[in-house]
Amino acid sequence: VVGLGGNCDFTERWHFKLTGFWSRSDGEADLFSPPGGTPNTAVGFDDYEDIELYTAEANLDFDLNERFGIGFGYRYEDYVTESFVNRGLDYYLPSALLLNADNGNYQGDVFSFRLRFTY
Repeated sequence: VVGLGGNCDFTERWHFKLTGFWSRSDGEADLFSPPGGTPNTAVGFDDYEDIELYTAEANLDFDLNERFGIGFGYRYEDYVTESFVNRGLDYYLPSALLLNADNGNYQGDVFSFRLRFTY
């Protein structure tokens, strides 16, 4: 996990904030059964929840006075997953590792407008 961010006040009324974040996981299911064990058929796999997430966010705020302010924001996310779950496995109980999870890739943009009131 790596993150970076900063704040900048241009004047007493203008405020800017920029942040970035990157997270990565590389999971493995390292299964083992001893020779002669029952059953002796454990098979591991290396794509157990391989996930990568990038996030960037920028916010610009303006103080109208001590009590009121407005703000604008933008957030970008890019989520990529490579997982055994997405191979079209049949789910069953009571031994399912996950219960019918649908966890796919996405990219998203969010624009925001904020009003601030302090009392």
